[in-house]
Amino acid sequence: NTAYCIRMMTEDHKKTGSYGSSTYVTVMTNLLSNKKYQEALQKEVNDLQSKYDCEGIAGNLQQKYYDEVITCLIKYEGLFEIN
Repeated sequence: NTAYCIRMMTEDHKKTGSYGSSTYVTVMTNLLSNKKYQEALQKEVNDLQSKYDCEGIAGNLQQKYYDEVITCLIKYEGLFEIN
């Protein structure tokens, strides 16, 4: 399986662009279809940075899930052959 994901609390996931936003999904689909992989990954990171942690443990979701984000970025960079 080449799909990777971050295990995220449901309340945190509901805040992300990929949760139920058809506009966000359309933008991401277009980026991926046009092989703009680095831009798509940056959009995901920016989205996580802009959302607050539902538990108040970290300032934002990118900080809360830092290790998982880094792991996913490394795997996707390999998959998309991004240097």
